[in-house]
Amino acid sequence: MWILILDTFQAFKIEVDESEIKKLDPREARDILQVELTKCEFGDAMGLKPNSVFVDNMFNLIDKDSNGYVSFREFMDMIIIFAKGMILVYLIVLVHLSQNTGIS
Repeated sequence: MWILILDTFQAFKIEVDESEIKKLDPREARDILQVELTKCEFGDAMGLKPNSVFVDNMFNLIDKDSNGYVSFREFMDMIIIFAKGMILVYLIVLVHLSQNTGIS
């Protein structure tokens, strides 16, 4: 569980001391894993303009349950897809995003 929390903080560019994370009780760890980001927070966390078409399309692609938030699980699903080098899925995502953003 601690590794997931550390990975999440790093993914969202939040500086954290690993020893401090390991001191969390299970309830605190669970709360951290239940964090959800709005589209604006997601764009900021990715270092992109929150109102860009790319962020809008990427957010909508990741937000599987369409509740207006990107959950830890949804975010990690995206990271896992890209990290595993699933080239076909990656290409499909890029094509989808480019068609919706006008990128050629």
